[in-house]
Amino acid sequence: MKKIEEPNITIQDGVFWPSHGAQILWECLRENPDIFEGKTVLDIGCGTGILGIYAAKLWASRVCASDIDSRAIENTKLNATQNNVEIDVRAWNYGIPFWEEKFDVVIANLPQEKSTWFVNMRWNESILAFLPDAGRYIKPGGKLILAINGCTPYRETIQEIQKNWTISKAKWKRVEVKKWVQENIHFFLQSDAVVWDKKDHYETPIFYLVLERK
Repeated sequence: MKKIEEPNITIQDGVFWPSHGAQILWECLRENPDIFEGKTVLDIGCGTGILGIYAAKLWASRVCASDIDSRAIENTKLNATQNNVEIDVRAWNYGIPFWEEKFDVVIANLPQEKSTWFVNMRWNESILAFLPDAGRYIKPGGKLILAINGCTPYRETIQEIQKNWTISKAKWKRVEVKKWVQENIHFFLQSDAVVWDKKDHYETPIFYLVLERK
């Protein structure tokens, strides 16, 4: 396996720190460099740009990125410069600026809970809303890579994914839940989420899925 230097990431004010989803997707990149080498890659919901930058370091032939937040766009550009890689970064939700292109690999680290950007969103609505159009970004035989959080109704989400996509690779691990989950733990314990009580903290599974169109 290639040893790739880890990205040097600056997180500017107002930009989300890499989430558990970003971290598990980063593991996917590290563990499966063959998926990315020589390939065109689109990073949707790029945040700091850490995933696209790592893909570029894995010698992807072209890396593009998009985010709804203009601050994330500027942060990704800064981090790409710091890491001496080229990324075509454009502001918009999902990958809309790249609709006229098709990629070998699409990485989508999408919101899975309510936020300031998705106030009226149901659990995993951004993932479910993206799936019908995801194929338009992907070349025949290409791959879609998603992160799924166990604090959401993830079984239902995976069932929906499997209607049109085949899971070719998957991995999960336990992570400590976010502070706001901890503060609302009774809601999560009564829902379809998976949360483990570790006495001094709570944990949940986080997944990455590598998907291929059926």
